Amino acid sequence: MGRHVSDYHEEQMQNDPEYRATWEAQEQEFRIAQALIGARAKAGMTQEDVAKTMGVSLSAVARM
Repeated sequence: MGRHVSDYHEEQMQNDPEYRATWEAQEQEFRIAQALIGARAKAGMTQEDVAKTMGVSLSAVARM
């Protein structure tokens, strides 16, 4: 069986300074995206539902 993505990520964080710096620079964005996805799922909404509620395009929600 192949490696899990979290194992790869952990290995890169430990061994690749450029990977680590890039991840750390974007970590806040990743956390916000995770929170938005979690809230949408908890509300039982699709991306299309969110777009309609916000009055924006589906592609705008997908880019978030």
